[in-house]
Amino acid sequence: MSKYQIPENVSHLAFSNTRHNLTTVANDFLRGSGVTTVDLSGLSNITTVGNDFLSQCWGFTIVDLFGLANVTIVGDNFLRNCMHLKTVDLSSLASVRTIGNNFLCGDPTEVDLSGLANVTIVGDYSLCGSNNLTEVDLSGLSNLRTVGKDFLSGYTGATPIDPHGLMKALVE
Repeated sequence: MSKYQIPENVSHLAFSNTRHNLTTVANDFLRGSGVTTVDLSGLSNITTVGNDFLSQCWGFTIVDLFGLANVTIVGDNFLRNCMHLKTVDLSSLASVRTIGNNFLCGDPTEVDLSGLANVTIVGDYSLCGSNNLTEVDLSGLSNLRTVGKDFLSGYTGATPIDPHGLMKALVE
């Protein structure tokens, strides 16, 4: 497999999977890129996202994950340290069953996990360091069986998080 460097002056990327039957996104894909927007709608055959996918992308403010509807495994560091990413809608990741470590570590203010009903495992340090997090919806985590250490560690937001979905999953 060849590695490609994205030129610094590229701010938007769109992906098309029409000529290939890609099912896996490799580790470090778009890690640390200067891209500010990305269109993943052409990646509908992807089932596995490798480690550090879209991590350290400082320019992201909004990410549309619509094209990742068939992903079942999300590797470590997914959207980690995307410090300008504030609102995260994960509803299109409804097929995900396993989420790796350091998921969404950074500083989002609003995270919607309500569409993640198939998730059974969330890795260590997920949603850690979320100092400005004011709203997180955990209600969709109805099949959750394993939560890694320090989930939501560092949360210092003024608004209490309603852990109903998370607690219900762990008590059942």
